[in-house]
Amino acid sequence: MAFVQSFPREPLHEAVKPLARGSAPSDNTLNSPSTLQNLTMRLTQDDRGINFVIRSFSESQVTVNDRQLERSFLLTPDALEAEVPIDDLETLATEGESWLLRDDPEVVIVGTGERTRMGPAALSASLMRQGIGIEYMDTAAALRTYTVLASELRRVSLLVLL
Repeated sequence: MAFVQSFPREPLHEAVKPLARGSAPSDNTLNSPSTLQNLTMRLTQDDRGINFVIRSFSESQVTVNDRQLERSFLLTPDALEAEVPIDDLETLATEGESWLLRDDPEVVIVGTGERTRMGPAALSASLMRQGIGIEYMDTAAALRTYTVLASELRRVSLLVLL
């Protein structure tokens, strides 16, 4: 969940008046409501309407919202495809491109399990020619990266191979 910072309504140099040389600040100057109000940082929950949130994961499953996924899946900020027929990098080479491009992503992240494994070079080259980045990561890193990019409203697709 992201938070947004609110800035003072007026510049800080106008909110806090300088003191004359040698004088001490009075309690009234530092504690005046206008000074404190202008120096207060307010944090508000940033609800950007993200439909799918990764709640937890283990080596054999990922929880998205309240749904436990134990098979490979494709996740975008707007859709969850829980029944993806790609469960290894070999299948990704032959059937992956049509699945990965479903939501017109600008970047694709592939979670490859406990450790990072490189995917098919031909698929990577094809996506790059179309201006789409692709990254292969261990699943834990892929889930974290997806969460950050989705919270920034980036067009990102996440394929997790389970």
